[in-house]
Amino acid sequence: MKERIKQGIAVVKKVEVKELDFGNDTDLIEEVGLTSIQIMNLIFYLESEFNIIFDDDDLDLENFQTINNIEKVVNKQHV
Repeated sequence: MKERIKQGIAVVKKVEVKELDFGNDTDLIEEVGLTSIQIMNLIFYLESEFNIIFDDDDLDLENFQTINNIEKVVNKQHV
């Protein structure tokens, strides 16, 4: 799942996955530089990729700050 999430980050940043060099706990906003528009596009990508719809309560920025946080919120939707 983490690789699929990283692929989504590459898509919204318009780069190749191999160009992304950061860990699963790296802050995607502060350290990777995702903008608010890119975060929204990542949310749309994740909903499509994993065939889920995030609850309004899950649309907290903290849930999308790291790959590990994203994995947790995606897994929550699969329950």
